[in-house]
Amino acid sequence: MENNWDATRYTIPSFITQENIVDAIHEIQIKRWDPINNSKKYDLCIDGDRLPPKVVLSIANRFATGKKIPVSEFHGGEIAANKFLRKLGFDIVEKGEGCPENVSQSHSWKILSDRIAMKKTDKSVFIHKTTGLPKGKVREFFSVRGMKPGERKKIILWIDSIRFEATLEWLSYDSQRTRLVWDNDIASVIRKKFPKCYTFFQREEEKSENSPLLKFVKGAKPDEYDVELIDTPISENEENSEIILEKYREYSRREVHDIFDKNSPFTLKSGTWGIRGIVSPLSNRDDFIFFVTFGRSDLGFTFEESVTESGILTWQSEPKQKLRDSTIQKLIRHDHQKNTVHLFLRTHRDRKFSYLGRLAYLSHNNEREEPVLFKWQILDWDLDDNQAEAMGLELIPDNPSDDPLRMLSDSLVETPPPEQQSPISFVGQKSTEFVAKKVDFAENEEKRKEIGKAGELLVLKREKKLICDNGHQDLLSEIDHVSEVQGDGAGYDIKSISPSGERKYIEVKTTVGGMNTPFVLSINELNFLQAHSERYYLYRIYEFDRKTNTGKFFVLRGDISKQIVLEPIRFNCRPQMKKRQTDYSTLE
Repeated sequence: MENNWDATRYTIPSFITQENIVDAIHEIQIKRWDPINNSKKYDLCIDGDRLPPKVVLSIANRFATGKKIPVSEFHGGEIAANKFLRKLGFDIVEKGEGCPENVSQSHSWKILSDRIAMKKTDKSVFIHKTTGLPKGKVREFFSVRGMKPGERKKIILWIDSIRFEATLEWLSYDSQRTRLVWDNDIASVIRKKFPKCYTFFQREEEKSENSPLLKFVKGAKPDEYDVELIDTPISENEENSEIILEKYREYSRREVHDIFDKNSPFTLKSGTWGIRGIVSPLSNRDDFIFFVTFGRSDLGFTFEESVTESGILTWQSEPKQKLRDSTIQKLIRHDHQKNTVHLFLRTHRDRKFSYLGRLAYLSHNNEREEPVLFKWQILDWDLDDNQAEAMGLELIPDNPSDDPLRMLSDSLVETPPPEQQSPISFVGQKSTEFVAKKVDFAENEEKRKEIGKAGELLVLKREKKLICDNGHQDLLSEIDHVSEVQGDGAGYDIKSISPSGERKYIEVKTTVGGMNTPFVLSINELNFLQAHSERYYLYRIYEFDRKTNTGKFFVLRGDISKQIVLEPIRFNCRPQMKKRQTDYSTLE
């Protein structure tokens, strides 16, 4: 799956774990790397090998997300990469500086010497009162190698000069696993020392890059260890820990919570953020986050939700919600230019949520509730087949194959204008009318220009054909593509002429969306149409298909400001500084 990240600079994702780094190191040690990516000043040292830090992170990100970060495009360069790796417990040294001796890294363990081992804590330490002992030097450090499957051995742990007993176990039911287990007395000491971390791991989080360390030092007697609890608490504002919200990237509920509402509590599978399908952040109660899982069931109700090829989401509210509920009323009146609805969607409960972007309200079914049925347009829809396949998302066709208005390539089909109504219908539609009517609230400037020019060329072609079909080839010179010559300053796009010789000023507005898709008029265009209303024509092209260069259109004539609803969405702002007023009464 492609991550639509910044094209030139990548912030190191905070969810890269120590295990991802270890996996990357193992791959690099086998396959090596392109010399063009050699580090300039620093190396990561592991088992006597020196590796380029940014190459390690690039591959580690692939283990974490499925996509490599380009080595040359890290935000912060080597400094950020080195800081991130050191925080995870890896050794970074300058060129020419020797690597630390006798250091071995294995998962969340680091063996610093024959006498010292470091363990980065995780959920098992805080919740399950145990930690695994990986094969190799970790087992050797705790003298596990002489044990047999099914065997248990008592050891002594000294914490703050207090003696505790713990147990080394070689599991009989899994001959590959050994572990260190302790009782509630040690668990209580660790949890009281780091209460925030205990709460963090109670939320069913498995790991954290910033969790505390347990330092084990071999004592003078066999099977005795001094244990030091080293505080590296979870930070809410760590540099390079920012999670960037990017389209089509996958996120857990926890990650979405931390982006929008990190100061509120989070408990997985419980509470507002941990289980709800509709969440409103504390920062703005008129914004919403949708967590959508296709094929889910709730309270015996199976949801019927889908996404079409043009990005129309059919979505159902929570089962108990009715049309009159305050949240539903906010959603019905949603204006995407004032407030935001973010869509996070997954196709199976075992997957993370993919961010599909922002939503704009289209309609709702006014005959159904518990749940309420909505249709939304996904803004700036550009999901390709490969991305959809990676998500497991099957896109539903928009239009039936027997559409009576099917068109030939490079052509337009005229239709009557839509019935006059407000841009947003709060009334909704009946069940029989509740079908996917495409609306594209295009906000990508490059996309707008591309389809806008294509629409103008189709109208220009149509105007010339109309003149020729009426036997007035001599008037072709009167037709001019004004916006191409003068730009947008003229207030219209095409100067044309009717077969009867009447001047026509044509403005063309094109959308890949449906008939009711809003369009934008500049103040210059509005002034021009009002001043030349007798000769003014607006061609509204909709359902434009860029592949076949076809579309449908209707025409509005005259002073169309009286036929449409104008909504102010932009303001021209001029900063002004007021002159300080002088109190002349104080002057001599």
